[in-house]
Amino acid sequence: MALVGYARVSTEDQTALQQAVALTAAGCALVHRETASGASRARPVLNK
Repeated sequence: MALVGYARVSTEDQTALQQAVALTAAGCALVHRETASGASRARPVLNK
């Protein structure tokens, strides 16, 4: 079974690249990325 990762940052000024690289190095075949405010509980990408 393939591992799937989730990388999230809270502002447009940040990047999920380092998180995605770490998740890929840990064996994730697919990494979903999302920019979402910490104040909001909505996580559309995670909920897919």
